Amino acid sequence: MRRLLTGGTTRQIAAIVVVAIVAAHAMTGALWLSVDTRPGAPPEFLASASRIGLVLRLLQALPAENAAAILAASSDGGFSVREGTGKPPVLSAGGHEVIFIRDAVDAALAPGALLQAVGRESRADRQPGNLAVVVRRGAGWLLFDLDPGIGQPPKGHHWFSPGLIAWLIGSPLLIAVVSLWAMRRVVSPLVRLAVATEGLGDLKDPIPVAEEGTLEVRQVAHAFNAVTGRLRRFVVERTRMLAAVSHDLRTPLTRMRLRAETVEDEEIRTKMLTDIRTMESMITATLAFIREESAREAMERVDMAVLLQTVCDDFADAGADVDYEGPLHCAASCRPQALQRALINLIDNAVKRDAGVTVRLEQELEGFVVTIEDDGPGIPEEQKEDVFKPFFSGDAQRDDPSGSMGLGLSIVRAIVQSHNGEIELSDRVPHGLSVRLWIPWRQPEVPAGRAGKRTADAG
Repeated sequence: MRRLLTGGTTRQIAAIVVVAIVAAHAMTGALWLSVDTRPGAPPEFLASASRIGLVLRLLQALPAENAAAILAASSDGGFSVREGTGKPPVLSAGGHEVIFIRDAVDAALAPGALLQAVGRESRADRQPGNLAVVVRRGAGWLLFDLDPGIGQPPKGHHWFSPGLIAWLIGSPLLIAVVSLWAMRRVVSPLVRLAVATEGLGDLKDPIPVAEEGTLEVRQVAHAFNAVTGRLRRFVVERTRMLAAVSHDLRTPLTRMRLRAETVEDEEIRTKMLTDIRTMESMITATLAFIREESAREAMERVDMAVLLQTVCDDFADAGADVDYEGPLHCAASCRPQALQRALINLIDNAVKRDAGVTVRLEQELEGFVVTIEDDGPGIPEEQKEDVFKPFFSGDAQRDDPSGSMGLGLSIVRAIVQSHNGEIELSDRVPHGLSVRLWIPWRQPEVPAGRAGKRTADAG
């Protein structure tokens, strides 16, 4: 049984169908066992046929002058016999009860008697009459008029009986319950695999998928675990290597800074120190970008309005023209440190261009929107997608005195996408740039103990 339940999908689907059909047939069999299904004619037909045979034998055994008395004595409220000559009455044929009574009468006829017709008598109101049997006797005929109740369904019986209704409703319900239970058991490993695939971004500490279910699903889960294991080793080794490179590069940079301080020519000293600071900024930005791809902070419930106001106040305290517009409070799930870093990068990009910045928070049905608008020079239309690429340097960035490596917006988009959100750049009128961040309300829950640990900053 266990081998059947853990076999291939085709085998399991076949097993589901078989179990459902067997269950339905078991219910049908139980229903029909409660009904009289004995072969042959019903008892009331056999009794009437036996009575007809008895009358015919009496007429054959006794003198002809006793015939009228025999016929009169044989008639009662539910059974009557009349004799006639010439053309016999015409009976309407049809119905399963006619077949039953014909077979029963044939078996009970006395020698010399001939069954001529079985059916129902015609009535003036054209309604079906009682069952009747015409038997040829000598030159005449005898018509046996049977009990009116013979051949009629029992009182209160109809096709839609309680048993039939129970079968019609219960059988599909039973099949549905068995099928849903079995298919849920088959599909649940696929659901767990889909959930694990959605959380694949946490490569620092991925959660393995249980290798259970059908043969095909177990093979996919095994391959998934193998791939995530290889990716995890790759990320760990790359992060360790970059941390070592960072440490090794900062040491000679420190010596270069010390030596540059001893240069007497002020112009040369200034240029050397600027180049050293640029190299340090490049190393820091590159490491931050790579760490952002692999490290994941745990989701928290925070007040997004308070977070935005705090960021704007920090820039305003530093002398920047940054204003906040929006509600006083807005609870949302996010990675607060990562999202704060993205907002700081976006606002800082605008502030560096001596632009006035407005940060606006709006609440929508499926998520919240953060819009960062500035009145700076903006970004050319053909570069709006390129600025998200790592190490992209447009004209404005080449003139950036801070030595930016073009990683700021790449990090921002990585953070937004880790929240299942979207980022969009558009122009303002008459000039300036508008950056729109949309973050959904519902975020996948990540246990705090499973959040990726950030690599220590080397330097």
